[in-house]
Amino acid sequence: MGRKKTWNQSSFQIIKKKVTCMDRYGLNIQERNLSNTPLLSIEETLERMSGDRDLLTSLFQLYMDDAPRKLHSLDEYASQGDFYQVERTAHSLKGASATVGAARLCQLAAELEQAAKAGSQASMDLLRSELGLACDQTLESMREFCAGA
Repeated sequence: MGRKKTWNQSSFQIIKKKVTCMDRYGLNIQERNLSNTPLLSIEETLERMSGDRDLLTSLFQLYMDDAPRKLHSLDEYASQGDFYQVERTAHSLKGASATVGAARLCQLAAELEQAAKAGSQASMDLLRSELGLACDQTLESMREFCAGA
């Protein structure tokens, strides 16, 4: 009998290969075209996980718990005008999204990070709205994967 794997928040850190959305998906914040950005790259992500569907399911479950909290924090920080915390939280969401193959969320989080760094409240407001929609769609795709795993 094999040892049962357990995963927690630090599991995001154990992925063999560090992947950033900018490198992995060739995204350029200045040349935005979300229609070419996949919502969720399950096959590529599964390949990076050496085909381990249980690991991917565990990571998806962690992400499904964590992403809504991050979005809530982004809304709170933005309403307080705390650009630094918006930048840090968007950066964290960007990294987690890249890890699980949520390419569209990764791109939007990268853009939000840059908007916060630039102090652009109007851009932040628009991007937070887009992030919410993309997050809902991504989480639904993850739920479907987990149900079939």
